[in-house]
Amino acid sequence: MTGTNMKRIGLSLAVLLIIIATSNVQAADVPPAPDEEGVWVIDSAQVLSSSEFDILNNKCNEIYLESGKPIVILTIESYQEQGAEGWDEERYARFAFDEYGINDDNNDNKAILIFLSQQDRQFRIELGGGYAGEWDWYVQEVFDYDVRPYLSENMWYDGLRAAVEGMDSLANQGEITFPNWEKVSDDSSANWIIDEAGLIVDVDENDINLRINNIERNTNCSILIVTIDGLNGKNASFIGGYEYADRAFENYNLNECDILWIITKEYDAWDPMYYWWDINPKIGSQFGEDWRIYIDSKQWEIYDELEWGGGEVDDFLLHEIVDYSEKAILNDGFDMDEWIEINTPFLVFLPILIALSVGIFISSIPNKIKFRKGKDEALENIALVNRSIMSNIGGDSSIRNNWNGKFKGMTDSEIKSFRRLDDKLSKNDVEISLEKYENELKQIKEVYSLRTNKSNAIVWFILFALVIPLASQIIMGLISSQSSMEAQVIGMPAIFQIIIIIPFLIIPYRFIISPLKTMFGNLSGNMKSEMGLILGIPIMSSKSSLSNFSGWRKERYYDEKTADYHDRNNIHGYTWTYNEMESSGSSFRRSSGSTRSERRSSSGGGDF
Repeated sequence: MTGTNMKRIGLSLAVLLIIIATSNVQAADVPPAPDEEGVWVIDSAQVLSSSEFDILNNKCNEIYLESGKPIVILTIESYQEQGAEGWDEERYARFAFDEYGINDDNNDNKAILIFLSQQDRQFRIELGGGYAGEWDWYVQEVFDYDVRPYLSENMWYDGLRAAVEGMDSLANQGEITFPNWEKVSDDSSANWIIDEAGLIVDVDENDINLRINNIERNTNCSILIVTIDGLNGKNASFIGGYEYADRAFENYNLNECDILWIITKEYDAWDPMYYWWDINPKIGSQFGEDWRIYIDSKQWEIYDELEWGGGEVDDFLLHEIVDYSEKAILNDGFDMDEWIEINTPFLVFLPILIALSVGIFISSIPNKIKFRKGKDEALENIALVNRSIMSNIGGDSSIRNNWNGKFKGMTDSEIKSFRRLDDKLSKNDVEISLEKYENELKQIKEVYSLRTNKSNAIVWFILFALVIPLASQIIMGLISSQSSMEAQVIGMPAIFQIIIIIPFLIIPYRFIISPLKTMFGNLSGNMKSEMGLILGIPIMSSKSSLSNFSGWRKERYYDEKTADYHDRNNIHGYTWTYNEMESSGSSFRRSSGSTRSERRSSSGGGDF
């Protein structure tokens, strides 16, 4: 094949591709343009109701009459319906922009197209070439923060309305303006308030001006307070209040140590009866990040006072603004030494509590060690005594006679058998002498007395109810003082917060730490639960009560069941009776626990 033929084939292919591409472009179309003048909404996808259509169209027409710049809204069902399958929002929006021939009255190519493809879930705001890409960042912000949240929820009207509101500022864009400021009034007095919007009420402006003037005289730093009636009237709604304050600071030639406050009352473009406040301070470059954070926090306090406190820029509010600004100008900030001094009682009390809990824990360590060493032997002795008691009262029950003496891991049949015995002995008491197990009982008592449950409880209480809440309040108090740039004492509100925090700290103890303690403690058995039978034996009582049994061989006791007094013989430190065990807060029913079927049915609810 010759080179000439190759060129001809290549040329033919190029022509063919151009024809195919041209045919695709020609196949795509746009919905018909409105025949009437003043119609700016083309709702081909029919996502708008009649009333929604009218509201959007009236707003677009209003913008056009004010600015001479059209905003056209176009909705389609899908690219496929328009013969543009495979296209994206950028390509189709530009295609539609050119097809409709949208332009502004001055022929500056500053028209705007708001485009939505419903089924493809794509959206675009296309600006005319006259904007030269200068406002692409702003258009993207309008989409990301105002439009997208609505469209993601299929709220088509709200999304399109948000787009129109955003483009209103751009279409009516003019030179950004600022209220006029004459630093010196006609009467030669200083003027630090520009109330262009007329928002200030019941204020002695001379008093405010005098305060600011004194601050400037002493520090060469001033405070300027400005009120405006919406950013839209300043051609600045598209840049926002923060940027407007930044530009106003430069416009007024303020110094690096000056502070500017702009108070704005913004009205809703669709409902003039609805308004909101916007507070934007701007501080000079002299101030550090800590003062920026401080002024920002006070900005929101001022906003809350206006939004929820009556909505008036009154004398009290302006004096607050001057107070906050003066504090920053004088660099009268947070002083750690002062904070430590006024909070010394709390800072001293915290280590004392920590030392106390550590001391209690350390003092209990010897007993903990002895308890662990003797616990296993004590458990074996407990089982021995338990079996001895049961051999005397087991009767003809093979289940109870073969019991291993341990309550942990009892079978359902053993549990039920012990319950029957519980019912029997509650009517007919039994006395059993355990003198032959004197050594075992003494060893059990000695190990049992080594338990450190009380000291553990005290330590946990100090940590969870006192140390952690107090430490939290000290930290939060420090952070609060630093953010407010003022040393503050941890007063009664902090104490109340500690009280509120305590229940929330009990939760992790109850559901995390306590189960872990139980889990690890059960490796060698729960001693107290295994001693359910013998806790009522006099030897297990306190030393003071043991003296009551020395030298006594007979005692009268009151039987609640018979409501009468009886003689009890052979009462001494090693005699077991059911009544004594029951009076110690135990019983076979309580010690043996629940059966598996009872545990399964302990939680309620379900289908019916």
